Amino acid sequence: MLCALLLAVLNSCTSAPNVPTYPPIGASTRPIAHQGLASAPSEVDLSRRRAYRHSDQAFTLAVPQGWLTEDISGADELRVRFTEPRENALMVANLIQIEQQFDAAALMRLLQAHIRDAYGAQPAFAIEPILSPIDGRIAATWRYRPTQAETSAQLTGTSFIQQHGTRLAVLSVIVPSAQHAQLAPAIAEIGDSLAFSAEVASRPLITADSSRLQPFTYPGGLFSLDVPQAWTQNDTSKPGQAVVTWSDPVTRSWLQAHVLQDDSQRSSAELRALVTGLVENAFAEKNTLSLGPAVPQADGSVLLEWSYTNRARYGLAATFHGYSFAHQVGDRIAIVSFVYPAEQHKRLASQMAGIRASFAVDATAPLP
Repeated sequence: MLCALLLAVLNSCTSAPNVPTYPPIGASTRPIAHQGLASAPSEVDLSRRRAYRHSDQAFTLAVPQGWLTEDISGADELRVRFTEPRENALMVANLIQIEQQFDAAALMRLLQAHIRDAYGAQPAFAIEPILSPIDGRIAATWRYRPTQAETSAQLTGTSFIQQHGTRLAVLSVIVPSAQHAQLAPAIAEIGDSLAFSAEVASRPLITADSSRLQPFTYPGGLFSLDVPQAWTQNDTSKPGQAVVTWSDPVTRSWLQAHVLQDDSQRSSAELRALVTGLVENAFAEKNTLSLGPAVPQADGSVLLEWSYTNRARYGLAATFHGYSFAHQVGDRIAIVSFVYPAEQHKRLASQMAGIRASFAVDATAPLP
């Protein structure tokens, strides 16, 4: 699975024990279990095809007539599986959004790593050397047996990789090995049919669902704000401080409200130092954290803008933008933070501004 490789490559951020505890960024996902094919294959027909268009218009593909379609998309990745009705053949299309451009050599390395990650654990797995691109097409051939049984038919897969702007796709076509040579021309045509939809290429591939908001009030009325209805809530409060985080499992975006006791009356400079130190400490192990200056706001709060980039093999990267607002209400320090993928800044900025405007703290309400 492409996402399993790329997101594992990006690595996840390990939260530091400092307060507040920030959610992980770019966490990896595990590959789905591979679907086995029939042990006594019959003839596979790839000659008759239909045009498939993904539901969000992200890509189009020529798919054999009568094959079953299953959208198994996960976090950070579109993934669609097409299965021959008698389970004699299989196609899997993986599509993700990335930030950088790769040359042919890097794409070849990515394709080989993806194949080994997704299928390398299968019995009798073997992959042929990836040849230099032919007519711009980068492809690889590999094979395995779906079970250890002697009667299991060997399967051969052909995988294609291509990039268009910020979209990266891998298409794998798996057929019985005995029919692979005969089907090779049709497999190549299917590979060439994979196309990105130009009309939606400029928008994020997978977006955070933050348009529907619902009110939240902390027990006892300590604070309230509007939060995305579809996001997952996690309360990690402890004595003397309230910490609640809402996260979007698809895009790794998150929102956190944090209120703690502070008997001192902080100056603007002290608030700036406080919020800067909290973010620095939370990501102390990461050398790609970039902090802007903490800037006083008209309402007495301070704003710290920051960004974080996960980097790893093949030059892959995922950049997130963070925004933390800190202000004092009586003897309470209140911090609200947002983090979301950099490419979704324009779409989410106004929504997060509305959430921040709804954040209210009652200095007379009890702390945990």
